[in-house]
Amino acid sequence: MIVETMTYQEIADEFKKDWERSIRHKITDCFGMANKYRRYILKEGKTDKWIRFKPIEFTSPRGNNCVIQFVSKGWADYKRNGLIFVLYMYYYKSEGLYAVMIAGDNFDEFSFYTPHLFDRYRERKLKDISKPKLQTMFDFFKTNATSRFNRVNNDKYANSIFSVCPNGVTLGSEISDKIIENRTYITFEMLKSDQVQDEEKLGTALKAYLDKQL
Repeated sequence: MIVETMTYQEIADEFKKDWERSIRHKITDCFGMANKYRRYILKEGKTDKWIRFKPIEFTSPRGNNCVIQFVSKGWADYKRNGLIFVLYMYYYKSEGLYAVMIAGDNFDEFSFYTPHLFDRYRERKLKDISKPKLQTMFDFFKTNATSRFNRVNNDKYANSIFSVCPNGVTLGSEISDKIIENRTYITFEMLKSDQVQDEEKLGTALKAYLDKQL
């Protein structure tokens, strides 16, 4: 179970244990929802419009708060690739709500999201500072789980990254070759002139990736 004193690496190790020992075995039948999802996609997925099913919250056998959301880009994509999923855990420390998403071909890469990032997303994108933090997190991951990043120079933070997702940009750092920390969120409109080129390049790469994979 994730506790206050854990480092990012220890939390990643904890997530990996839950993934390998229990969660991955439930993916095959979509946590018992496979037939229902398939029928819905067959009925509604006539175009390549995104279909995002309601996130499923559950507590892992190790006592961690988990969320999985299944998505599809229509029937044709479903027949090729099956359902795609986004899987993350959330936990609380003294600073507030954190989240960590597992990714990578081998499910050994982890992206962390800080309380400050969710505050800024709520303020700058959702324009609703009264929105509960947990719902803000759900809204963020609904459309922004996929991203592309560049390494950038920053005098304040070592190994800084500039990451473009569908609805904006996250700024953070590479903690290690398998761990990224996303510290804050800015909208595309807030980009400085020297960041616009990065956004355009990464945005193009992100779109190409989504079109190819999804």
